[in-house]
Amino acid sequence: MKHFHYLTSILGLAHSTYAAMLTLDCTTFPESCNNDCYGIFSAGLPSSLTWDMPTTAVEKQRRRGSGCTNTNSYSVCSSTKGVAPWNQDGPSCDEYPYASTSQGGMAGASLRCMSQSDNSKEGRFLQKNLYNVPIANGGCGNAPPCQFTVMFDMNTLGNSPLCMNTPAANDGHEFKLVTKGNYANAKRDGDSDDFYAPHLPVNGTFPMHLRREFVLSNGKHVMLGSTDLEVDIIDTIVATSSGSAHIVQELFGHQKSKPLRPQVGSAHRFMA
Repeated sequence: MKHFHYLTSILGLAHSTYAAMLTLDCTTFPESCNNDCYGIFSAGLPSSLTWDMPTTAVEKQRRRGSGCTNTNSYSVCSSTKGVAPWNQDGPSCDEYPYASTSQGGMAGASLRCMSQSDNSKEGRFLQKNLYNVPIANGGCGNAPPCQFTVMFDMNTLGNSPLCMNTPAANDGHEFKLVTKGNYANAKRDGDSDDFYAPHLPVNGTFPMHLRREFVLSNGKHVMLGSTDLEVDIIDTIVATSSGSAHIVQELFGHQKSKPLRPQVGSAHRFMA
């Protein structure tokens, strides 16, 4: 019995430090956040990611696997060597899940072309505010493997409509690799000439009013980047760009920010 209690205490400790959490400030990388939100809430991609400190070679391999790097070894978003029409949105390919995680390079990754600045700023944000942050402050402590989930600072999502507006069809800028060298919109397009490749579940099956909103000890309101309706994260330490904070409250119903409040008739149309 003594050994059993010792084992359970160790397991409990492991559970309490199992996953890191990071609040994304999307002010300077709104398109990257758009892609994150589409991948999590519309494409059904993993929300729990594992940073494994990959080598440059591994990251390159993952970008090829996700489709960001095409078979011609150029970025799919290259203005001259990329794939139309998506390469018109910017020269840098962003993928979700991130290439810095073990889930990177998976089939069906969400891809979005954008500016180099937007894409690289999210990567630097992850490195500075999560991967290199001490575990005691909610980060990974520069010690892989590190499982983590992101949250979104709701005050910074004004230019990321796929995060905060009522879910609708793909805005036309989300796409994915279908087969080697072949890409398609990340939704079923109405044009019969297009290559059909809908994401499952279809866009919009995780409605706005089910997205979870929390208040941090620093006063910020954040949206959980996950479709998990059961996980209890109250008192969890969260890494942010201004230091660590902890989750003090979950908001429900009309306590939530306006975009996440239940709408008339929504409770019957979408059930958790």
